[in-house]
Amino acid sequence: MLIGVYGSFAEELSKNGLDTDPETVRKNLKLYLNGVAMDGLLPVVLPPEAAVGLKTTDPKPALVLRFVLDRDSNNDLNRKAWDSFLSQLQSFPQRLQAGVGLNGKVPHLSPAQDLQFQVRDDALINSVIVVGSVLLAVGMLAVIFSGMVREAGPGTPYSLGKTQMAFWGLLVAISFLGVWLIGHRMERIPPQVLVLMGISGATGLGSVLTNIKPTQPAQPVPPPQPAQPIQAALPVRTAQTNRLQWFFQTLSRWLNESVTAYILDSNLRRRPSHE
Repeated sequence: MLIGVYGSFAEELSKNGLDTDPETVRKNLKLYLNGVAMDGLLPVVLPPEAAVGLKTTDPKPALVLRFVLDRDSNNDLNRKAWDSFLSQLQSFPQRLQAGVGLNGKVPHLSPAQDLQFQVRDDALINSVIVVGSVLLAVGMLAVIFSGMVREAGPGTPYSLGKTQMAFWGLLVAISFLGVWLIGHRMERIPPQVLVLMGISGATGLGSVLTNIKPTQPAQPVPPPQPAQPIQAALPVRTAQTNRLQWFFQTLSRWLNESVTAYILDSNLRRRPSHE
């Protein structure tokens, strides 16, 4: 985009050091499109001979400014400026009024709407939205019926963590592809979307880890023991029974003595003293 500078504005640029410090002046110049300041667009100062498309009756500019209309999604100021500007436009071709301002002052506007501008066609945008929605629905149905979002395979309940991970992953991937088809460039993914994908991925991974059951090591099979006669086992069982009987008898005797001592002690305390 070429803009010619004439008269008083050219003199103002010279007074601000265009000849001695052109880099500083170039950074202080700002393009305006329909009254919207387009931050992040730095001009290139060209000689008057760079002006093209002039009629024979048009005056020759003192110098020419060339702006490249580029949207940088990684530059917050530039991205917000383009969002504010594009929200005012329609899909059909339209003419805009351009202007240039220095140091934040009132911009010098072109006398007419000489700039022709057009955004993407509505039919292309709507087609991408419809196709993307269909792909999202088909992808989710394929994931659900394949059993990938179940907790532990076919027949088990569906996992909320895996379902969220599949939904947000498909949505972000299809949206990224749709923006690339419309804008013909790789668009920046906002950090909020990355955080959301990280949370859904962590939820799905946690669901997988909680459903993993530790495998028990195989126990060696003991060799078969030879059969022993019943008479040989009787003495062992009798000795165990005798020990149990002795334990319960001792416990019963101790409880009986403890209770008796407690009753006698209580009676002695209740007996009145004769002093």
